Amino acid sequence: MLLLPSTKEIAAIFTPLVSRQEPGLAVLVRLNGRTLFKRGYGSRDLRSGAAIDAHSNFRLASCTKQFTAMAVMLLIHDGKLRLDEKLTDVFPDSPAYGREVTIRNLLNHTSGLVAYEDLMDKTYAGKLWQEIPQISDAGVLELMEQQALTPVEMPGGFRSSSESAAGASIKYGFGWFLDPYHGHARMWHYGESIGFRSVIERFPADRLTIIILANRTDLDPSSLALKVADIFLH
Repeated sequence: MLLLPSTKEIAAIFTPLVSRQEPGLAVLVRLNGRTLFKRGYGSRDLRSGAAIDAHSNFRLASCTKQFTAMAVMLLIHDGKLRLDEKLTDVFPDSPAYGREVTIRNLLNHTSGLVAYEDLMDKTYAGKLWQEIPQISDAGVLELMEQQALTPVEMPGGFRSSSESAAGASIKYGFGWFLDPYHGHARMWHYGESIGFRSVIERFPADRLTIIILANRTDLDPSSLALKVADIFLH
């Protein structure tokens, strides 16, 4: 059964976290197709002091995976792409390993490709995060073309959910983690980039969606989103 909390209950989770003069976060809560809570906390730009609001831009990182998957599915629907199409069919310059990797493998993270962040860690070993530049899409593709496939190990490749035991298998597909939370069906994903963290938590049967976007890395949007969920889910 879902409870309908007051906006004060939700705001109480975030108000103590950041001051107006420091980086912060934006929060969106939707219930039954309607926006219930939408607020910004902290500053989006320390130089100008501009406040974070509902229109502030954030880097999403891996929270874009669902959008990528949907775009691919639209291409498949239109007959312009196939799930069993090989990587070399789309990127002819790909190394030979691309002949064994399908579009479905890419969408389900079962391609055997090493995460580009791990490759960047090797490239910039010993450097502070402030010294590591943001990488472009073209740069990511170049890194991918330089790597010899590795066995798929889903538990090691992703953080386990709050209810998954260490080492337990993870249900994942097309840009979503798929595991329940306190008995409620859940689809979710997190994202991390240099100076940014994000999360989207969807409880489809309860028609509840929680999105948190932060322009700082010392806060954990995933745990904060579940604190919001706990107010609703019983």
